[in-house]
Amino acid sequence: MDTNKHNKNSGTTFIEVLIYTGLLAVVLLVIYELFIQAARLRSTTRADNVLATDSQRIIDDFQQTIKNSSLINSPVLRNSAASLSLNNHTILYSLNNDRLEKNENGEQNYVNSNFTVLENLQYTVLGPSVIQPTVQLNFDLKVKTGEKERTESFQTAATLR
Repeated sequence: MDTNKHNKNSGTTFIEVLIYTGLLAVVLLVIYELFIQAARLRSTTRADNVLATDSQRIIDDFQQTIKNSSLINSPVLRNSAASLSLNNHTILYSLNNDRLEKNENGEQNYVNSNFTVLENLQYTVLGPSVIQPTVQLNFDLKVKTGEKERTESFQTAATLR
């Protein structure tokens, strides 16, 4: 009879199970790689956003403060320093624990977030005169993305009004 032939074809063979398992493993590996790439992209995008936000915050705060100031105490004309003192020392910018600290009338605030590290901070009073000098700001901002660090350099200038 044909019953033996029917029983042989009705089940799944060991070879078929191995093939299906191998295909499943390949599909799962591809999905895993997609998740890893998405996580890396998200981390890089987050780092880009943090760098852009913090650098813009530092630049905007600096330019606004300089434009509203009436006097630069230090550094003196045509000199550079790691700190900036304005308006008879009522406003002071300085580096504190790798962050830019602004002390205004005794109130201390950090300008950049704790996700970034500020390095190579330098203020230079360019001139053309003591009455209305231009101050140049240079700094490097570093952010850590996973195991990698990314650093960008920034420069801006503002003139007293």
